[in-house]
Amino acid sequence: MRRKGGWTLLVISLAVIISVMTLYLYRAGNQEVKEEERTQEGEQKDILRETPSRNIQGRYEQDSAIPKDKISQSRRRIAIIIDDIGYDLSPLYELLKIDASLTFAILPHYAHSVDAANILHKAKREILLHLPMEPHNFPDENPGMGALFLGMSDQQIKDEVDKDLDAIPHLSGVNNHMGSKFMEDETKLDIVFRQIKKRNLFFVDSRTTPLSRGPEIARNLGLRFISRKVFIDNDNDYMTIFRNLTTSIDREFDPKSEAVVMIGHPHLKTIQALKEAIPVLQARGIDIVPVSALVQ
Repeated sequence: MRRKGGWTLLVISLAVIISVMTLYLYRAGNQEVKEEERTQEGEQKDILRETPSRNIQGRYEQDSAIPKDKISQSRRRIAIIIDDIGYDLSPLYELLKIDASLTFAILPHYAHSVDAANILHKAKREILLHLPMEPHNFPDENPGMGALFLGMSDQQIKDEVDKDLDAIPHLSGVNNHMGSKFMEDETKLDIVFRQIKKRNLFFVDSRTTPLSRGPEIARNLGLRFISRKVFIDNDNDYMTIFRNLTTSIDREFDPKSEAVVMIGHPHLKTIQALKEAIPVLQARGIDIVPVSALVQ
């Protein structure tokens, strides 16, 4: 009986030891799993913090240097002019899909200049003549057909301006294409501005030179006038264009008029950036208006 009882006690003891060891190993293993899960969860959070948001508003919040509580709640206004229209209609149709009052500047005498003007007029978009003018680095940069040059006589300039204005229907105003050299010449620019004023049009200075004589001459003639503040796509990089549209404007707003004029071009990346940036601007209480709404 003693031998039998001893074996029974031994079996029970071994069973208890095995159970305790099993429980210990299970808990230790489970603890390791939890530690690994916590580590993975932390790594995932780090990845999420480092990964830019695909959400448009989130992208703006990451890029903007302006605190939310500092953003004006009043309705501010932007005019966005798209230059160089007339070469091709394909980008124009893409731009017209954007639900905003963009302004379009059309080059004269190109294959699709008149068609573009008629399409835009039907779509109720504002149209400018994109008037070609002589740049400093001509002929390396050629302003193209209908261009004004300082070597022209006064009458030649008048005649060319009139031909260019007649070439584009439904015009509200004019802005310069290139023209870094021409816009610095007070005498020749005065001739151009007088022809524009006769047509009751306004002028938008593209500011291709910091030495532009446009503001003074327009003021002397009483010509309605405004200057460009931001070129949105000098750098043809999507995120740079997006930032120019959504953040640089806070530095450029005129505190008196709460308005700014921006200029871009019908590039693919510009169109993509406009499609995403405009809803961000509108959500911030910024209206996209025709440039005529801002002209003084």
